[in-house]
Formats: sequence, C-alpha cells, structure tokens
Amino acid sequence: MTAVPDQPSRSPFIADQRLLRLRFRPEDRGEALPLLRVNALPQRGMDGEEDNPRKDRNESRWEPLPVRERLSFLGGDSSSGQRRLLCVTAAAGIGKSMALEQLDAAAGAATGSQVVIWTHFSDLPDDWESYVDLPHDGKRHSFFVQRLKTQFAGARKQGFQHLPRRIGDEDAIRDWVLALLRCGQLILAVDGLDEVPEKPGIAKAKQLREFLRQFPRAHCVVGGRPNAITQILWQTLFSRSGKESDASSDWKFALTDLFDDGQVRRALGPERHDQLRFLQGEVQFSGRTIEVLRSLDIETFATLRSLADVYWHGIQKSLEMDSIKEGGKFPSWMTKEQLLILLAAIGVTILMWNRDPHFTDDNDGLPSDLNESIPIPVESDSTKTSESIEHVVDIQELYRRVCDRLSRIHSEWSDLKQIERLSLTKDQIRELVRLNTSYLECSFFRSQDPKRLEWRNVTQRDFFAALWMVNGASDQERAWFHERIDQARDARDTSIAEAWRMVCGMPSEAFALQGKLSNQRWLHLIRPLYQRPDEEWHRSGRPTELMYRCWANLLRRAGFLTTASWSDEDLMWATTAAQHYFYLDQPGDLPSGVTMRDRYAWVVVGGYLREYVMLRKTDPNALTITNEDLETAMRDCNSLAGKQVRVGRAGEKNNVERDYTLPYRFTLCAYAVTNRLYDLFDEHHSSRFGKYTDWSPYPRGPVVNLSWYDSMVFSIWSHSMLPNEWIWEYSSRAESRNPSGGTSRYYWGDEKTKLGDHAWIDENSSEAEDSGTASRKIGEHAHSVGQKTRNDFGLYDTLGNVWEWCMNRYESEEIDWGSGKPTGDYPVARVLRGGSFGNGSFDARCSFRSRLGPSYSVGSSGCRVARAHYP
Repeated sequence: MTAVPDQPSRSPFIADQRLLRLRFRPEDRGEALPLLRVNALPQRGMDGEEDNPRKDRNESRWEPLPVRERLSFLGGDSSSGQRRLLCVTAAAGIGKSMALEQLDAAAGAATGSQVVIWTHFSDLPDDWESYVDLPHDGKRHSFFVQRLKTQFAGARKQGFQHLPRRIGDEDAIRDWVLALLRCGQLILAVDGLDEVPEKPGIAKAKQLREFLRQFPRAHCVVGGRPNAITQILWQTLFSRSGKESDASSDWKFALTDLFDDGQVRRALGPERHDQLRFLQGEVQFSGRTIEVLRSLDIETFATLRSLADVYWHGIQKSLEMDSIKEGGKFPSWMTKEQLLILLAAIGVTILMWNRDPHFTDDNDGLPSDLNESIPIPVESDSTKTSESIEHVVDIQELYRRVCDRLSRIHSEWSDLKQIERLSLTKDQIRELVRLNTSYLECSFFRSQDPKRLEWRNVTQRDFFAALWMVNGASDQERAWFHERIDQARDARDTSIAEAWRMVCGMPSEAFALQGKLSNQRWLHLIRPLYQRPDEEWHRSGRPTELMYRCWANLLRRAGFLTTASWSDEDLMWATTAAQHYFYLDQPGDLPSGVTMRDRYAWVVVGGYLREYVMLRKTDPNALTITNEDLETAMRDCNSLAGKQVRVGRAGEKNNVERDYTLPYRFTLCAYAVTNRLYDLFDEHHSSRFGKYTDWSPYPRGPVVNLSWYDSMVFSIWSHSMLPNEWIWEYSSRAESRNPSGGTSRYYWGDEKTKLGDHAWIDENSSEAEDSGTASRKIGEHAHSVGQKTRNDFGLYDTLGNVWEWCMNRYESEEIDWGSGKPTGDYPVARVLRGGSFGNGSFDARCSFRSRLGPSYSVGSSGCRVARAHYP
C-alpha cells in the first residue's frame, strides 16, 4: 500500500489507539442508522467503567479490533476484489482524524500497490467528473491531478515506488489514477464530514456518491462526528437505496475509543503523566483532550486538580487554537467572555429545564425574532425505529428561556458587564450552534420532551451550568441548587451531582468573568455544604465528597494553602495548620506563612473546624464520647520524624520488604472510629444503609460503610487526619520481627494459630457479644473495639474487624505474570488495610494491601485517625 501524504501525522501514538467495528445482531436486520445516533453510542465513564444506560442494548455490537488487523480493516485488501467503504466516527476529539492519519502514515511505510489520497471534505470537487479530470462543461477539471502533482516530490523523497516517472505530465498522472481506480488500488480518505455547512455538505456528498458509483472498485474511508452522519448525510451518502427511510447501508462503520494509561504516558511524557494523578481519574483521555493538555504550559498543567480545571483551561486554549468551522474566525458580534457567559446560560437553562425557578410563559421583553423557528439538525431520542429523522426542530423555547435568564440576571446583578451589549438574533444563534472547536462541541439532540433539547456532551453542559452558578446565579437559582444537595450526595440525580462537582472544583480564574463578586458567590454557594445536618440541610447525610472537593479551594482562599500546584502532603499540612489555629478559644497570631486572603473563606473554614471544639464544650455526652474514643486514645507509636523503619514483607508480590523513613512525628488512635463517635459528625449515616445494624450493631463497634471521602472529611472535622498506608503498616506491626530478622506477618509474629486471639475475621465474627445472656449466632459482623489483644503500641483491631482507609493513592508494585511488566498504578483508587470481619486470614496481615475508589464503600469499610505533630 502506498500513501501520498498531505501532511505528517500529528499524533505520536495513533498506531495503537483502540478501534471498535460494528457487528450486527440478527434482530438489527442490518440497519446501522439507529446504532450510530449520538445518544446510542457507547461511552466510557470517569472511572473507566461503562456509564451508558444503553450499554446492554448496544455495547456488545461494537467489537474491539486487534491492532494487527487495524491497517487491513481501514484500507481493505486489494487482492480480495472487495470494495472498502468505511466510515470512522466518534464524539468530538476521540480520534477520527487520527485513524485516517494512521491509514495515511502506515501505508507510506508499506510496499504494497494501493495508493491513499487524504483530503478534507471541504476540498472535494463540486462535480464528480472533476475527481479524475474527465471533460465537463467543455472544461477539464483536475482534482486528483493537481493534488498529486504537488505531493509527488515529497512522496518520491519518502521512497514510494509506484509513481509515474513523468511527474509533471498531467496526462500521465490522469492515466495512472484511472488505472488505479479500475484495478481497485486507490483509497480516498476524507476527513471532516461534520465541518462543512449543511447545504454545501449535502452537495459534495451527492457528488462523492456518484463518483463511487461510476468507479465501483474505488475504496473510500471517511471520518466525521455521528450527528453529521446520521442527521445530514445519511440519505445522500450512506443509505443503501438513497432514501432517508432506509436505515441499511453498504458502508462499514468503526468507532474510535479513548486512550489507555500507557498511551497517555507516551503522549504527555512521564512528568506530566505523573501529575495527572491529582485529577482523581475524572478525565476521559481523548485525542483532543491530550492535544489540549500538551499545549498547556507546564506551570498551568501543574495546577490541574479537577475536571473543572481541565474544562476551563481546555476551552480557553481551544478557542485560541481553533475557530468556528464556518467562516474561520471568532464571531465578531461577541467577545470571548460574552460567549462563555452565553454558553453558561444555555447550560444552566437545559439543566434546570423542568424545574426552572425563573421561567414563565410570558414573552414580553424578549427579542421579536425569537418567536420564529430556528432550523438546526437535531436527532430523535429513539434508537429502536428506522423512521426518518426530522432535520428541523423548533428551538425557540430554549433560546427564549436563555434570553429571559440573561435579561433577568443583568437587571439583578449590576456587575454582569459581559452581557450588557449582548442581544441575540436568529442568524447569530445559527452561527453559535455551529461553534465546534477542538474542545467545545455545541451539538444538541431532542429529548423525550418535544420542546426540549439536550446538550450532546452532558459533562460540558454541567461545566457551563456550574460556570453560570459561580458567575451569574440569582438568589432563586442558588436556592434551587442548595435544595438539591441531598440528590447530589446520593447521586440520585447524576446531572446535579456532576454540576455540583464542577462548582466545587471551579478554578479561581473562572470567577474573573464577573469580577470580585464572583468569588463571594462561590463561597455563598458552597457554604451550606459545611453546615450541620438538620431539617433543612443534609437530611440524608453530610455531602462528604463535595465537601472534600471544595476543601483545597477553601484553604487557598482563606490563605492556609499557598500554592496552586499543591500535593496531598501540602494539603495535609495546610489542613493541620488550620486545625491548630481554630482549636484555640482565642486564636492568636496567624501560623507562619499564612496570610488571610479572603475573610469570608476564613469564616467558612473556621466555622467548620470550630464545630468539633464547640460540641465538646456544650454537650457533656459528646465530651465523654470524644474523650473515650479519641482524645485519650491517641498513641505515640514510638514515632519520630526521620526515623527509618521497615515495611513490606519478603515474598509479598505487591509490597516487598524495604526501608521507609517516617515523614513526621504522629499519634494514632488506639481504636477504629466508632459508631457513636461518627454519629456526632453525621447522625444520618447509618440510616442510608438498610442492613447497617447487621454489619455493625454495637454503639462502640466501628462505623462501617464509610467511603474514603467520608473518612477524610470526618478526620478533618475531628482535628485529625488519615494515616498514609506505610505509617499504618509500621504502627500495626509495632516493629515486630520474625525469627530470621525480617518483618513479621502479624504484630505478634508469624504464628497464624494466634490470629483468633487478636483479630475478628470470618471464622470468629459471628458470635454475638455477651450481654449477660448466652452468646448466639447472628452472622458475621463487626464487634466493639478494644476486646482483642492489643499490639505493643497499644493499638486494637488493626487486623480484622473493619478495613481501614488510608490517605494515599494506590500505587502498584505488582508485576504482570504474562508480560513481566508492572501492572501500573491506580490513580483513582485509595488504599484499604487490615482485613475485616467478613474476610479470611489471608487479608488480615500487616503487609496486605487492598484498594477501592474514593466514592465507594462496603459493609466492612471503616477508618482510624491519626494526628501529625509539627517538628
């Protein structure tokens, strides 16, 4: 196969991006159209799990293509005599162009007889005769000839052997191309089906179809987003009969997938890749995302800590790098800031659609031309029928609400300068709908409500809704958002939950759209997250994930966290400094290096950290519980900053024995956090789990069903912290050694027969605690703390009873037995240690490591808190 390159490949890792090919089930009757609509395609969730309600119906139809078969699948086999008509699709930025580039680049290194000509859809001729220089209208047109002439010189330098000798002879080139077409040795690769306006796009597609009909052995590979394929070009190019109602096609279809961790590492480099762990696995790594991340300067890249950070900087950079597909320039009728505010208004309008606190049916005061219908391509939500797609839909309702919101908010907030001169017209709205850059996709489809549109990229919608909430939200909108904290906490409404996450992680630069007041709006918005549960707030429990996601931003605004590119250790010390300061009745001078940046942020942080202190002062029962289960139970563990200790164990495949230096002096609680202690923080926790008392029935039993977020936010509230896993392991083993001098399996040595005396595991946890009557069997469950034999540091139940969350992320040392290579880290997962009442003896070892995503919990997951001490 020979390629005539138009431009070099832009991607360093295109050769192994995963490609999925469409395989029909018998019930599909060969109808591809319903499976290609944007709301039917499989999508990957944030943690690498499939997160699509249509997974069971559509996922199995997309079959992964082995890398070794990729080139032959893209280009076909000229010796087979079968024509290759292939369409490569995906959402914005997932790698359609890269797949076509791979066909081009890989073919260039081959020595076969096929020739690949790459072009953009907009560059195709307006009549099919012009493809091959056939006489037309008394003139000769030369699309292939002129294109190839300009590329032959470079192609010869690359060693292509099958080019005509007389590269300046147009007749020779034309004859050569015709011979290739008749022999089935030419592949036309066309990118950008979605990047040409509808009318000229349909016209070009008709001529491309006619060209392929005239030359039945010509191969064609095209790439474009699903909406262009299914909404605009299906009848013209892809439908087998050329009828809109025909959902079958002679074309094959492929879907490009996201990139795995190894590909991302090769693309970004080790330094940037390692910094991605702070994003907690939130980002879907498409080709465009990686391209944007690579374009950021290293200082900006180092500050990325949330998905909102990536979206903010990605969209900013994308608007600099790209332009509106039609016209090639940024719209002259608005500034970049006005565009962001407008998109934010659209995002929040769609999010609040059926529950909008502002919307009325009154049209008064709205632009008159919004009473007209605005035709744009929109998909039906149905994936079960082959009925024709309606290409025109009335989006008057959406923009009527947007204009209502803009005019209303402008009158309420005098600092909303960006929309002062912004008035929408029908033509401008059409232009806005076509706005598609590398990282910004204004693509919509119709929901079940015939008047309502959905944003194709729902995460982008949630980002812009959050941007509105921190810049232009009215009192009613903020109240609407607050009323749904419980829904976000329980993920009962995933859209609300994602919008709240975006608000929590929104970078401070995003507040600059509306000046200083935006920072105060953000603080007003997130303050209820930190209020105590009562009849108004957090009726289903504290929103711990949202609280943790806000915490670093709060500490930065308050002045305790002084760097934008903070690490977990930086955040820990900033939290410790705030805890020490607000523990005092009358705080004195600020800690060294701390400057109060924002008084209101200071109030929010102080109010949360003073809650534990005031509870101990005003509630005698709380004072007793905190003293018995925490304050008087802290153990020194013979710790000293800089002390070298041994962790791991010989033969442990994922925790080899080695030296570890203690980073600071610390104390660790003798007990896991108990039910009665955690109830002081969140009395609603146990009620969220139907079988909670089956797992932990005793007041002084360890609290269970804790997520990592629950554990972290509780530790901050109680003026504590979670230990990292090496501090936990050192403290659990209590410096015990085996007879050969290595680290021991348990804190009493290596004798497994003594495990029942020291730990609650599955073999002994079914016995009920003796309460004056005979013991009875009630099933495996957690037991009250402090009943088993303690270790030499005075710690109870570090093995068995409940798994204990640790602060750090799970980093793998394990070697894959097949490849002999490391299995890789788990940037999302956090560490669990110690085993539990429901696990066997294998897990109840000091060196055993487990992991779980930070938002997940199990019926045996708890925690134990520590406190770090300044040198």
